Amino acid sequence: MSENNGENAIGHPASSGASQDRVWDRQRLLDRYDGDMETVIELCQALRQDMPTKIARLHMAAASGDLEAFVAVAHSIKGICGTMAAEPCRALALEMETAARAGDLNAATGVLPLLLACLEKLLGELPE
Repeated sequence: MSENNGENAIGHPASSGASQDRVWDRQRLLDRYDGDMETVIELCQALRQDMPTKIARLHMAAASGDLEAFVAVAHSIKGICGTMAAEPCRALALEMETAARAGDLNAATGVLPLLLACLEKLLGELPE
């Protein structure tokens, strides 16, 4: 992929890694898909469509004390965030999943507000 005027294919400043104020690494995601912007856009659209349902399922699992469902959804969010090169969100989802697997729903739900804030930031950074 060739860069033009210091910008990547999404039109954002190119970087060798994720900026500290960003929750996803645009260049890493583009590199992962060989610069295929169409695929990246499709992934972003799928994340936007799917994430509200996953968040609702997390809340329902927490409210009902369903650790198994909570673990499954946290694991799914972790995978999605990993695919999207959103390391801060992935790390928070992993923390939630690990706590829930250990049977500590309080610790797992304690991370939820941080994950929600991270996901909100991620959704704000992704191309439409």
